[in-house]
Amino acid sequence: ISCDKSMEGITTNHFINIINENSSAFKLILVNSVGQIVKEFSAELGYCTLNIEHLSTGVYFIHIANGSRLVFHKIIITK
Repeated sequence: ISCDKSMEGITTNHFINIINENSSAFKLILVNSVGQIVKEFSAELGYCTLNIEHLSTGVYFIHIANGSRLVFHKIIITK
């Protein structure tokens, strides 16, 4: 599972692309800095674009689950 460069660190972009190289489905959970789930969904085709323009400035964590594999990414959103 890989993410575009906006996923690494600070972003002012409104969208983040997430791609699973083997095209299998995965589950994504977006969590804010206090541990609340902000968004949760499944990507059946192995690809999704996460719209983050509605989110407030701050630190967020993206949890991506693909079978037994779990990947975490930290992003900082600035406006």
